Amino acid sequence: MKRRIADPSACDCSGSGVLLAGTVATEDVSRFTLRSRNAILLSAISKDPYERDMVRFAIDWREYGGGAAGQIFEEFGLAEHEFFRRVFLLIKTPTARVVLGQILAQQLTRMCLSRLHLDQSVWPDPDWLIRGL
Repeated sequence: MKRRIADPSACDCSGSGVLLAGTVATEDVSRFTLRSRNAILLSAISKDPYERDMVRFAIDWREYGGGAAGQIFEEFGLAEHEFFRRVFLLIKTPTARVVLGQILAQQLTRMCLSRLHLDQSVWPDPDWLIRGL
């Protein structure tokens, strides 16, 4: 069964109500679930499944500030600071901006900077994080 998506940039590909950009205008509903499309799109951000899971976790928990530090440690074995630094590095790539879309990428950037206790108004270009903290 095929259906047309009116706006290819507005396809819910995360399984959590997040609209990711870059999906095709025609989809085979019987073959691809929201989760599998999400996996395909997130694979463009990173080939490492561990890193894709980190981005997926950040997307799923962005409305709640990114998840609890204990939950992050339990899920990924990383301290909160290191987790959000890595997510920040993953979402700042040009490919991630295309896959996630401008709005979601901005939300995740703000969340990461907040959890890293950085004020974006003080650091308007936080790309210095790429070189390390």
